[in-house]
Amino acid sequence: MRLPNTITIAGHEIKIKYRKKLFVDGNECWGVYEEDSHTIYLKTGMESTRKMEIFLHECLHVIEDIHTLHLSEKEIKLLGIELLGLIRNNNINLLKK
Repeated sequence: MRLPNTITIAGHEIKIKYRKKLFVDGNECWGVYEEDSHTIYLKTGMESTRKMEIFLHECLHVIEDIHTLHLSEKEIKLLGIELLGLIRNNNINLLKK
């Protein structure tokens, strides 16, 4: 699965970049949204299902940040998993034009 280099969420341009290793609070992670630079970082080498799950998760962090929703990490994780299930279980191809 190939993602674009930038996406737009609520009128904000968000960059998508890749790193071999990512850390949050000293813990290695799969993805992270950096508010200051408006950048989603994804760990390289993930299989496509994991990559889509983490991408959706980080997009939810962007939405949460823009709209100040005060969602917990647990709520964002659950929403990301459910969105991925919705897309996959209904054969929705978001990249088709």
